[in-house]
Amino acid sequence: IIKNFYEKNVISKEYFYQFQQFFSKLDNFLIYTTDYRSTLTRKNISPITFQTATTKTIISVKENDGLYVIKPKFFINDEKYSLNSKELIVCPYFIILNNSQLIPIENYETALAIQQFIRQTEFNIVKTSEENFTNNIYKPLAQNFEIEQSIIKVSKEKPQEDNLIKQVYLKDTLDQQIAFKLMVQYEEQLLPVVTNELILTQNNNQYVLKNRNQAFEDDFVEQFKGFHSAFEDQDVNFVLSPNQMIENFWFLHAIDRMKQQGIEVFGSQDLKNFKFNLHKPTISISTKSDIDWFDIAINVSFGNQKVSLKEIKKAILKKSNYIKLDDGSLGILPEEWFKKFEGYFKAGEVKKDSIQLSNYQFGIIDELYETLEQKPDFLIQLYEKKKRIQNIDAIPSIKPSKNLKTQLRPYQQQGLNWLVFLNENQLGGCLADDMGLGKTLQIIAFLQHIKETNKKTNTNLIITPTSLIFNWIAELEKFCPSLKVFSFVGTNRPNHTNDFNKYDIVLTTYGSAVNDVEILKNFKFNYIILDESQAIKNPNSKRYKAVRLLTATNKIVLTGTPIENNTFDLYAQLNFVNPGLLGSMASFKENFSDTIDKQKDVYSSELLAKMIAPFVLRRTKEQVATELPEKIESIIYCEMPPQQRKVYEYFKDKYRDYLLEKIDENGAEKSQMYILEGLTKLRQICNSTELISEEEDYGKYSAKLEILIENIKEKTGKHKILVFSQFVKMLQIVKNRLDEENIIYEYLDGQTRNRQENVNNFQENTNVRVFLISLKAGGTGLNLTEADYVFIIDPWWNPAVENQAIDRCYRIGQTKQVMAYRMITKDTIEEKIVALQQSKKQVANSIITIDEERKSFNINEVKELFK
Repeated sequence: IIKNFYEKNVISKEYFYQFQQFFSKLDNFLIYTTDYRSTLTRKNISPITFQTATTKTIISVKENDGLYVIKPKFFINDEKYSLNSKELIVCPYFIILNNSQLIPIENYETALAIQQFIRQTEFNIVKTSEENFTNNIYKPLAQNFEIEQSIIKVSKEKPQEDNLIKQVYLKDTLDQQIAFKLMVQYEEQLLPVVTNELILTQNNNQYVLKNRNQAFEDDFVEQFKGFHSAFEDQDVNFVLSPNQMIENFWFLHAIDRMKQQGIEVFGSQDLKNFKFNLHKPTISISTKSDIDWFDIAINVSFGNQKVSLKEIKKAILKKSNYIKLDDGSLGILPEEWFKKFEGYFKAGEVKKDSIQLSNYQFGIIDELYETLEQKPDFLIQLYEKKKRIQNIDAIPSIKPSKNLKTQLRPYQQQGLNWLVFLNENQLGGCLADDMGLGKTLQIIAFLQHIKETNKKTNTNLIITPTSLIFNWIAELEKFCPSLKVFSFVGTNRPNHTNDFNKYDIVLTTYGSAVNDVEILKNFKFNYIILDESQAIKNPNSKRYKAVRLLTATNKIVLTGTPIENNTFDLYAQLNFVNPGLLGSMASFKENFSDTIDKQKDVYSSELLAKMIAPFVLRRTKEQVATELPEKIESIIYCEMPPQQRKVYEYFKDKYRDYLLEKIDENGAEKSQMYILEGLTKLRQICNSTELISEEEDYGKYSAKLEILIENIKEKTGKHKILVFSQFVKMLQIVKNRLDEENIIYEYLDGQTRNRQENVNNFQENTNVRVFLISLKAGGTGLNLTEADYVFIIDPWWNPAVENQAIDRCYRIGQTKQVMAYRMITKDTIEEKIVALQQSKKQVANSIITIDEERKSFNINEVKELFK
């Protein structure tokens, strides 16, 4: 390598800096050298050490017999050497001293001079013109080297600070950084700081050298080091990377500070590595409103360069500090803009030079309200509405109707006040109280109130899951029989709406709404109320499309779990009650659901919480139902018998190899169906090998069944028990075993038609101690407060589903302590499911819990699940 370096005859700045970087790594190696004339063999090489040393060249200029004599003096660590000394081997990029030390040359100018002077150690120039010598010989040498001379007179006069100007010149470097060259403008000439060049003046055709103001220059260097922490460890060769230039908007702030401190900056427009626009962006904001939306008009410019708002949006959403302008330069965006406008860009739609927001999006107008000096009336009204609706205690209290046959709890009274406030302001809402807190009762009280206060009120439509029809009828009859109800269900549904006006409430199911949408859409209802509104969470579903075709003065949705699986569940429900609140489906997915669920972006979840806060009322049992007895949740770990374990391990290994092969063939995204198939099979085996014995007999081994029956037998004397499973066949296995044990039970799955009779029998018959329920069919709508023990046989990814099941008995009216058990088979996939449940966390606030579950699996997750 050394030989190759030596033989480089052409020295270039690019090569020089490349080798400088190479030299910086050599101190980690054992280096050998040889005379370049010798062959490269072991006997001809000897070790040398890498040595960092100060190299300096001083040029001596003298006058002798009509000649200018120019000689170099070369120093290594202040020790003088002749360039043709036998102690030195001089190469273009380094010097070898005494054949034992390799010393890199510090700068390119010194390297060039050494190459010149090694060929000719003395230059003699005929003295003809002092002006020619001064301008063409002395000046170029003085710019790079310290000069020893006695030809030009040196004045003792020192320049005054008042006449000096500090300047910084920006320049690209070969390694794609930006160099800052510090210069001082003296009256006579511009000079780089901390160099030996003197000020050259001419007076009466006589050249004179003047000393520089070294103290001024030293102060300038120290002052400049304070602009960036990276400068503190650098000498006068100051450099930054492009990333350092834009980090925390450093460059924009630094330019301002330099100007304030009297430092002129040049060269930014000529940079190729990073081209900055030195103008601070200016912004003007105005607003205007329409019936359904309001516009934030924004004009942004950098000097005479105007910026498209769409480009600003791209930069802010990508969290990029800068934006490319039409002239090719880069404008730096102020940090405060990100906080001020990111929410509007996410929530609204950019149209030309304005952001269009729905009038429902007043939950996020604080920044805009504070920014505008001239506040338009519509913005003041929206802001006041937001403040009132978010302070539920300040909303006027509504006296419940005398026809309501119960007394509302304080939080239910607040719910009624909130619903009336929404009605008066023509806003839709989502009542999202915990299950068991009386959402149905609050709606009944509200509908009775508007019936009595508005005699022109039209009929209201309530759409509910089929399983809850009987519950609504019973609650209406119990709490407010004065409300007339028409059940638009069953095979005898009319094919017209002629009689709807005779009733206060038309009660139907989601299935009927889909089938009869052509009939229902011809009638304008006062309110459309969706119960268990997560039923329309898929905006591409027939249910969502059907209810969107229906017309009403206003809309309300009810749900205890507004988010079941992921953030996107919110879109359809809230877009139904307040169209435009969450923007377009594609925009919501990009700006909110993907960033929250996949990227775990806390800002997006907080912004979404602000947007929906005015329209979502959610209270938890812990907040308001303080009289409820304690609920204790725990896990029962089940140890598989050897026979069951053998079956489990066989299928685990089989599916692991099978799935990895499928993923290798098709990719992880296209293999999701096979992954879920494998997960389901393992979960079934964790319950009982009998669940997979349709094609081949794997026996009837079940640790869970034995432990469950043992617990039931222990507790049936004094307690009532709910048993949930996602697998109907598992419930059948438990059912058969209860028959064998002569234990009386009730049973409910998706095929059950007389649900109310089953529920009443369990609640009222003291002989019925056990209720077997399929999780899908009975996880919502059932009031089973007689039970105080709950067993979840099989866990699933989303704990909200399991909580719904437990809350069948843990609701208003429960007087006993509730014990809830999740049954987990040791050393199986079920433990991994529980671990995923426990890793879920709240990233917004108490109004909305962001479910971080992912419904797809990558190859690493598959390996972990089937480990």
